[in-house]
Amino acid sequence: DTIINTDFAKLIAQQSKDIWNGILDELNKNSNYNTTLQLIFITGDNHLLPSFCTISRLLYSDEIIVSSVSTLLEDMRIINERLSGSKIRRQNEVTAVQNLHDYILSHLDEPLPTLHFLTQMFVVEEHILKNGFRTFFKTSVYNFYQEERLKRANLMIRQTSVSLKEIAYLNGFKGYLNFYKAFKKRFGYKPSDLSRPEEDLQP
Repeated sequence: DTIINTDFAKLIAQQSKDIWNGILDELNKNSNYNTTLQLIFITGDNHLLPSFCTISRLLYSDEIIVSSVSTLLEDMRIINERLSGSKIRRQNEVTAVQNLHDYILSHLDEPLPTLHFLTQMFVVEEHILKNGFRTFFKTSVYNFYQEERLKRANLMIRQTSVSLKEIAYLNGFKGYLNFYKAFKKRFGYKPSDLSRPEEDLQP
């Protein structure tokens, strides 16, 4: 709520300005362009906050969606302790967990594949992928996917005039009713309760 009307460029630290300008150039060239990468933001008290973001252009619109997610600010010593005490010791296993994280953020508009299918996709054992994801991101694979697409939907409702049914579809829900129930359970209010850029829109 604090930053919703703030110029997005003012939130990005100088270290990420060139990256952001490059992304804008790509989005102007290709409306289907999307990427997941790390940007560094400036907090209200002028601290630097690195955060992984998924960036894409909204369908049939000039508006850009930036979903900032799962910032890990823990000391590397803590990360190393987790690794030494867990089952994800080899670098390729750690990479598989990170790749799954990035895959989810880049495919929030699609249903999440089964864990069995994901293990085949990332060539890693199921228990390593499941336990490794929880170790790094403190949640299950499905809960992460659900949380991020609902957060993305919430942002789209607040900042665009796209219909609620279309927003549900763009965030991987097969029907509006499923989206409505999940949204209300997560946030405690209905999608239609939020202020929209155009208040006369129908759900």
